[in-house]
Amino acid sequence: MKKPMMLAILSMILVFSLFGISRTGANPSPDTKPLRDLHLFLQKEELPLVKWELMMRRTIKWEGEQTLDQIGQTLHLNTLFKKTDQSKSVKYYAINSHKKIGLNEHVILIKEKGNSQPNVEIIYKMSGTRLNEAAINEINERLTNAKSQIFHGNTAIFTCLQSRTGANIKDNLLRSFVHSHNLDILHRIEEKDFFVVSGFTNQWDTHIPLLENKKMNVQFSVRKGLGGTTYVTIGTPILTVEY
Repeated sequence: MKKPMMLAILSMILVFSLFGISRTGANPSPDTKPLRDLHLFLQKEELPLVKWELMMRRTIKWEGEQTLDQIGQTLHLNTLFKKTDQSKSVKYYAINSHKKIGLNEHVILIKEKGNSQPNVEIIYKMSGTRLNEAAINEINERLTNAKSQIFHGNTAIFTCLQSRTGANIKDNLLRSFVHSHNLDILHRIEEKDFFVVSGFTNQWDTHIPLLENKKMNVQFSVRKGLGGTTYVTIGTPILTVEY
């Protein structure tokens, strides 16, 4: 990963840790609106969907192995948690695969070693390589269940879509995205083979508050790879996958 790209990721992590993530007002739209909006944008630009991902995370009370059992039952997991012992933490993880609709669920719990607080971080991800009405309905159902049982309150949903093409689309694609989403560009990093744009659109409620009363909820990346392939990654409120 090139240095500017790493700096972009680190800067967003710093912003996230300093300011947190907010949701403004009531949101009458489904939690999958950003997912559907971004998928529609790719379709209009005739770009194939390579991967989509939704993620939520929060801290919950740790009550030993029964916490894993409760989460497994709540999320209707069809696999047991596995455990890996790391240098500074213990990680528990389970993967649910729904091949018929092309959807995967990842549930990860991370408990820091030496931390006297009875807490554990839980990360919940859904991902897939295709989107249709059946998949959207299933995603909504599982999000509603997870939010009502585990991720209470205004837990932010991180949405990310990836595509790739052989066309040279960098400038035209950015202009089209800015126009269709009424995007206010806040920051831009550009090199010969890639660029990353951070900005704000009022189409989605979730955002990261910045200094000077500004806020951000979109990151847009275009990278040229080997063989003339161009990789497109779009996320809200920040990118959570490598680009």
